[in-house]
Amino acid sequence: MVVDNEGNIFVSDVGNHRVQKFSSDGQFLFSFGNEGMGPGEFTVSNNIEIGPSGNLYLAAIRKQRFIEFDSNGKTLREFNAEGMPTQRELNLSPLGFYFVGPVTSEFYITSNSTIIFKDMSNFATLRIHDLNGGFLKSFGETYTFEDEFFNRYGNEVSFTVDKAGFIYSTFNFRNRIEKFSSDGELLMRIDRATGFEETSEILMTPRSIQAIRERTSQLFNRVLENFNVPDINIFSSGIAIDGKGRIWVESNIKQPDFTVPIDRREFTHIEIYEKDGSLLGFVQNPVNSEIFRIFDNRVFFIDPRETMSVYEYRIIEK
Repeated sequence: MVVDNEGNIFVSDVGNHRVQKFSSDGQFLFSFGNEGMGPGEFTVSNNIEIGPSGNLYLAAIRKQRFIEFDSNGKTLREFNAEGMPTQRELNLSPLGFYFVGPVTSEFYITSNSTIIFKDMSNFATLRIHDLNGGFLKSFGETYTFEDEFFNRYGNEVSFTVDKAGFIYSTFNFRNRIEKFSSDGELLMRIDRATGFEETSEILMTPRSIQAIRERTSQLFNRVLENFNVPDINIFSSGIAIDGKGRIWVESNIKQPDFTVPIDRREFTHIEIYEKDGSLLGFVQNPVNSEIFRIFDNRVFFIDPRETMSVYEYRIIEK
């Protein structure tokens, strides 16, 4: 989701293959988009962004292309990023997911007209392209795990970009929060105290895999029989910057139990850091969701599973 300069809210409705626009107070205005592979159509897209001109950009993952719309939902153009695989070159991973190359569901557009999104190679975490898809730079130090397939999944990051173009990232499975310049130079790394180490706890045990088997398809069950899941802890799953430049990170306070229905409020909270990386405190996660965005003092939590809703909160200064 994204908020424009007038406070209107655009939400990517993945299941219905459309984008919905709401007023600043949450009133539905209109929607646009259709399922398909034709011009302006898309099948899977989890995120939408607004460029410096006010136009909307959506990552059509299955098409491996970005689509640009005007503020009324009219399709303006489609383009791919340099080095991006085509639809025919997409590969299905052992877990049943597409390896989609450079384009993933999460991306941001900076004030200096560049696109920042995840690098799906094993050599960097993020990459920068211009708004015509031209490659500029990849950056971010990765970690090499014992399992070759898990190298991609294990280096998964959540990231965001502030108004000045600074880039912030947090690793899901490593105890690292980082700040980069707009051209990808490392500026700050935040160390934090946790109650667990980077590789000491078990992410998925035979019991939890069995619990997943009972809830998923036979295809996924066959994949699990031949897939090695390393023992590893979860540290973070979301990051955002408020209007005063403070860093908000959803962090694990303990490891989840995958054998029972998961409620993120029981094992995560949101840590708040000052610009210099000093910890200010934390707040409880009010929604069972790992997706949140901040625009100035407006905090949005997106629940794509249970209620299919967007919840808005305000930052109140005391």
